[in-house]
Order: sequence, then structure tokens, then C-alpha cells
Amino acid sequence: MNYEDALSMLGSALADPHPTLTVADLDLELRTSPAATLWTTDKSVVFLRREVYENGVRALCAAPAAGDPQETLEHGTHAAEETARENGCTQVLIQAGRKGWARALKEQGYEEVAVVLRKVLD
Repeated sequence: MNYEDALSMLGSALADPHPTLTVADLDLELRTSPAATLWTTDKSVVFLRREVYENGVRALCAAPAAGDPQETLEHGTHAAEETARENGCTQVLIQAGRKGWARALKEQGYEEVAVVLRKVLD
């Protein structure tokens, strides 16, 4: 998949009417930060970013993703873990789905927009 098609697919994952992240943001980060990259196949794409936190923990953050969910689950997660290990990361964080605090905060005007899943690597 070429770069423009990958960005276009990611745009579909950012289709929230009030996005906090845009395709232009992803494009800028991919062009200017060595910590950002894409995992792609002919049918799927995942945006990957290496983060180093103040406590020294290195994590690979994966989101947004678009395309074939089964392919991403079967191959993309393994690719993210491999990329994390190659870059000295000890964790993979995947922003996905909608669960959690939604019921408790709904009455205060909050809407659930994401869940972050974590895997600590060996």
C-alpha cells in the first residue's frame, strides 16, 4: 500500500465529528519524527509511535488502525511487538474499542471514545 492510500485509510478511522487527531497531524509526524512509522499490508494500516516516558519506560503506541481487522489482529499485533522489541520498548499500548468509564461519566456530558490495552513484553 502506498503512503497516500495508507493516510486515506487512517482518515476513515479518524472520522469522529470532533477529532483530536487528524490525517494532517499523522502526516506531519511521519515526515518529521523518527519515532513514528506505519505498518502496512495491501489491506491494512496501523500508525506506530515510540514513546519514552519520564520514568524511562519505552513503549510502542499503536493507533489509529484501519483496514482488515482480522489481518490486523493476526499479523499487525505481532509486527507491533517485533517493532517494539527492535526499538528497546518494554510495552505495547494499543488504543482500541470503547469500554470503561462511560456509564459513570455520561451524566456529566462525557462520551467514551477509546480504550487503551497494554502488553508488557518479555
